[in-house]
Amino acid sequence: MAGRTSGPRTRANIIEQSFRLFSSMQYDKVTYPEIERATDLRRGSILYHFKSKLELFEAVVETMLLNWSASLDTPLPDGDMLKGFLEGFVANCRKAQKAAAARGIGNLHLAYYTIESTAFCHFNDFNKRLRQTREVEHRIWTNVLTRALEKGEIDPSVKPKLYARIFMSVYYGFVYSSIRDADGGDLDILHEDLFALYGRVKAK
Repeated sequence: MAGRTSGPRTRANIIEQSFRLFSSMQYDKVTYPEIERATDLRRGSILYHFKSKLELFEAVVETMLLNWSASLDTPLPDGDMLKGFLEGFVANCRKAQKAAAARGIGNLHLAYYTIESTAFCHFNDFNKRLRQTREVEHRIWTNVLTRALEKGEIDPSVKPKLYARIFMSVYYGFVYSSIRDADGGDLDILHEDLFALYGRVKAK
């Protein structure tokens, strides 16, 4: 059994299925029988990868929440850099939403919010780690805006660090407001909001 269930694909599957469980149930309600049913694995195979439920939960938080900024750190497009980055950003959101729906998660933002709330209680130093993740995101947005400024795509008066925070605020405002939506929010609205701000900073 271990020979067939000890690889990275099995570990990734346990994390993905556990993400669904932890995002739809209270931490204390997620039991090993629940995890076994979700992953179609025996408890020994699960424990091979994660020595405790807490270790599994921390892996879920690390993979599904704290690594989100990695999806932003992609090669910058040619031409209108900020415009291309925004298009790619929304496209990544659509892919994530579609992948979540395929796993039975109707509202990805509610799932993130639920796990994030639990992580403050059960994940050691989560507040510090989340702050570090946001700082990485801010650096990525700042770099994109700085490059766009250098290429003359955006107005010379734009302050990259300031507008990095504003673009992030538009996104996280959308995330928070879409928690109540059954489908996790209309990403066309996010696209419209981001490009409304883009229109404000674009060089005339």
